[in-house]
Amino acid sequence: MTDPNEIIARLYDRSSGLADRIGRDVGSYSVALLSVTGSNEDEELRCCGSGSLVTVGDSCYVLTAAHVWEKFANAAGIGLTLDKEEVDHRFVMSVKSIVP
Repeated sequence: MTDPNEIIARLYDRSSGLADRIGRDVGSYSVALLSVTGSNEDEELRCCGSGSLVTVGDSCYVLTAAHVWEKFANAAGIGLTLDKEEVDHRFVMSVKSIVP
């Protein structure tokens, strides 16, 4: 096992790149959660909080706090950010199809 003091030293040593790699890896599994209401021109997106993408066995989940999930009570859909920037992607899932 690596000595914790060695890890701390590497985190603060910018030339090691460890802090940057950790930030990129965490960013790949962290998402913003958006409520979707209305449709077409009347569609409204509202950031409700954040979550982490996790897998357990063969199932995939979004882990978030209860107070964030409660903000989706009146939303028609839920959207989340994806890692790839400058890629036009859109997929909205019905809130009613999600099992909290």
